[in-house]
Amino acid sequence: MLAALVAATLAGCGGTKTHAGTETGGTQVHTGAQGHSTASVAQPKAAAPHAIVLSKLSYERTMRRLGKALSVSVEEMFPIVDDGAGSPANKAALAKVETARAVVARVGATLATIVPPAPVRAAHARLVIGVKSLRNELDALIGALQQSGSPLLGVYTQLRALNAIALATTEIEKKGYAIG
Repeated sequence: MLAALVAATLAGCGGTKTHAGTETGGTQVHTGAQGHSTASVAQPKAAAPHAIVLSKLSYERTMRRLGKALSVSVEEMFPIVDDGAGSPANKAALAKVETARAVVARVGATLATIVPPAPVRAAHARLVIGVKSLRNELDALIGALQQSGSPLLGVYTQLRALNAIALATTEIEKKGYAIG
């Protein structure tokens, strides 16, 4: 269930429908009245210097790939067992959470560079915020494991950011983007 929740949240990469009805990788092809074609790349007004402008198809594909990476990393963290500072279980748990945190940070950084198709930009922005929140929650979990024996360890493993990720993903999917 966690995998489906996380994967659904982060899936997606897309293509742009052209006037001729074909899918392209972010380039729009316009066919004039006499059959001549011109191509233009749609650029958002506030694209970051390293922004990746994606068509619907590219967005769906990219998001599915990122979602799978995030999902697998979060699933592989569990179970988290803490038998005290320096114990083999504590070291193993810490290593799993640190690995997941690195994947979440990489996915978040990639998501932040994507300029999604216009219909899902607001939901995508909420998704980016959710992934950043998950990274922060994993940072707190790492801190609790490093302090070992924290009575609040259970609080840190709830990962409430997954709910925000799921909501944003659902919103993107309701707009016709197959990202899950």
